Amino acid sequence: GFYEGRYVEVRLDAVDLGRHWPIEGGLPWSGHEVTFGLCIPRGKCKDFAVQWLLVPLLVVYLRRGGPDFVNHEEIFRHAETLAATLSRPPGDPQLLQGTLHKEKLYDLARQEQEMKVDASQEVSDVICIAGHLRSFGEPEVYRNLRKNVIESLRFTALRTVLISEFGASAPEEERQNPWRSWKDVASALDTVAPDVVLNFPVHVEGHPPDRLCHAKYPMS
Repeated sequence: GFYEGRYVEVRLDAVDLGRHWPIEGGLPWSGHEVTFGLCIPRGKCKDFAVQWLLVPLLVVYLRRGGPDFVNHEEIFRHAETLAATLSRPPGDPQLLQGTLHKEKLYDLARQEQEMKVDASQEVSDVICIAGHLRSFGEPEVYRNLRKNVIESLRFTALRTVLISEFGASAPEEERQNPWRSWKDVASALDTVAPDVVLNFPVHVEGHPPDRLCHAKYPMS
């Protein structure tokens, strides 16, 4: 069903697509640049198949009224011929999916919000980043913190506080809550550039009566 699908946004050159696919009645779109979305079952269709076969097949469906009115063997043979003779798929379809698609939508929304902000207004605040440094050292994490949190807020005066936890984990939790050193997060510190860093050592709590958290939480 839909929830098991993989959403893909397709962007293509409709004129170039029509040049290689002689579709009766012409393309259902006007102009060069066309964008539409597809939901594809996971593991059922690779990017190669989407670009070379599924995109033109969708166009044929739209023109002929559905799968029942299409000679699929003929379509497959033509797609194979094109793949063997062309260096790129007709229309040069670009597939935007998963995280890339969400980031694109977020960037567009952030740009709209920034246009509404009064640049002359002075706003000051403090950003507090707290927690165990599990994934803080991953480029995707600290770069997004910088871009999508710190810079997107556009404060005229800003201080950033990092409250970090370095600590031991119970053996069964080491994989989920691994040890991190300052060396591991050096690039993250350079990018986020906190003004204040507070470090809290964390020790394995052990069993009651020393345990402070509820029993359902890991001993770390």
